[in-house]
Amino acid sequence: MLFRLPTWSKAAADFLEEWDNLDIQNFTFQTSGTTGPSKQIALRREQITAAAFSSQIPLGWQEGQRMGLALNASGIGGKMVLVRGRCYNIEVIPLELRLQPDHEAVFVRGAEEWTGYLDHLSLVPVQALALLRHWALHQIDPATRVGTLLLGGGPLPSDLERFLSEDHPWKTRQGPSSFRIVQGLGMTETAGHFALRTLYPVWERAYTPLPGIHCQLEPLDPDDPDDPEGRGILVISGAVTNHQPLVTREIVQRGAEPGQIEWVGRADLVIQSGGHTLLVDEIEREMRRILDRSSPTPALNPWKFLAETDWFLGPWADPVWGERVTLCIPLSLWRSLADAGVWKTLKAKDWSGFLPTSSWPRAIAPVPSSCFDQPGKTIRISIPVSGLDGPLTLG
Repeated sequence: MLFRLPTWSKAAADFLEEWDNLDIQNFTFQTSGTTGPSKQIALRREQITAAAFSSQIPLGWQEGQRMGLALNASGIGGKMVLVRGRCYNIEVIPLELRLQPDHEAVFVRGAEEWTGYLDHLSLVPVQALALLRHWALHQIDPATRVGTLLLGGGPLPSDLERFLSEDHPWKTRQGPSSFRIVQGLGMTETAGHFALRTLYPVWERAYTPLPGIHCQLEPLDPDDPDDPEGRGILVISGAVTNHQPLVTREIVQRGAEPGQIEWVGRADLVIQSGGHTLLVDEIEREMRRILDRSSPTPALNPWKFLAETDWFLGPWADPVWGERVTLCIPLSLWRSLADAGVWKTLKAKDWSGFLPTSSWPRAIAPVPSSCFDQPGKTIRISIPVSGLDGPLTLG
């Protein structure tokens, strides 16, 4: 053991005690609640083991390997690390890789104590970014620490995309490396990932479904089945779904290769504004890309605060537009910006030339800071929030 993880060890021990009892065939899991109320779901042992074995070939699980547990064992990601350890007789090494906020960035505590080697390590994207930056800062070759870094639990932040495409110091490596980064597309209902894509050493846009997983697309609008961009709601089936079709809340489009899919956004993160169906994930990604530019245009200078804080977009009922695209920010920031008079400088038309007119943020609303407590996840809630000031309409 590299070092102990006392905070989550009880959750891991409790789950393993339950898993090792072969009389137990049904297991209860808690969904994350990122787009709606968190709920409990039940999965059969056969579904969970099918999920663990489905990635054996693409990820190379083998008996005798070493796998790191740096995810909370209370969630599906941490539990599946333990299940794979049991299924493949892999040694599971607890790692205390804790995210610590700083004034300038997020760093990972515990990385300096890590000197061993792991064949596999599962992390959420924000953990991975902090760890990779630590290795880059201290000139540590990732191949001396991990074979495969498996990411899950949410979309990639723009900072991680930029790091892997532009900023990492290993791009000039001579010769092949054993280190790779893989991202999984999955959910609690499928006991983790059901499709994978490679992010390093090559960057893949599309996910490849795991063996035994069948994917099909349902129309976004049943009355208009021909989406001009070839997008649809993902429906999957296989042993992980008990061979029943599972209609997900994921919007995807078909990849360049047969059978591949590209993730677009969430079907339950849609804003109907002015006759347009807007995908929240797409608008947020584009806004972050624009704000991340090193030399933003003067029109967006008043919006620079978004590059340094947590935020998300949501719908707010409007008698003219149907729903307004509304920017949701922490209550504490809302109040400080109000005191500084920043509201008077923000205009919806600032986004002209960057976003389609229908996608401009047209209101700002405060939300509890607890919406951003989970690393790498956002708990989206309906606006306006009861007990808080209502949204402020932008000119």
